[in-house]
Amino acid sequence: MRTRTVLVVVALVVGCGKSSDEQPAKKEAPPETANKAEPPPAPPPKAEFPKHRWVRTEMFGSKKPYIGFTYIDKTKGPSIKGEDISGLTPAQIKEKLHAKFPSSTMQPLDEGHPITPLTDAEIKQLELPAEPEWASFYK
Repeated sequence: MRTRTVLVVVALVVGCGKSSDEQPAKKEAPPETANKAEPPPAPPPKAEFPKHRWVRTEMFGSKKPYIGFTYIDKTKGPSIKGEDISGLTPAQIKEKLHAKFPSSTMQPLDEGHPITPLTDAEIKQLELPAEPEWASFYK
């Protein structure tokens, strides 16, 4: 009878222990909000085309410096009329920008084309009018 008691005790001990077939306890799922992805950040605001301003830029694909006046062409969109100023002295730049009509036009300008408005000091140094006479044609 003693053997039987020992066997029963051993069976109970083994039965109470973990078997290798058992799955580990499942972890509780995180709250719903933890599973949701954060919305992407808002894109930066688009830079507004500087209409009716004297600007500095570069010729399409050439990296040549260019100064001109911006306007909106009714059929081609954002445009600049001005001059390629590469290799010119300040006096030559001033002379070219005071011509009755600019020698070149950059249009249409794609979004992201580098454009920097001239400062008031640069406009004063080049003695540029607030708006060239030819610009009235595009209003």
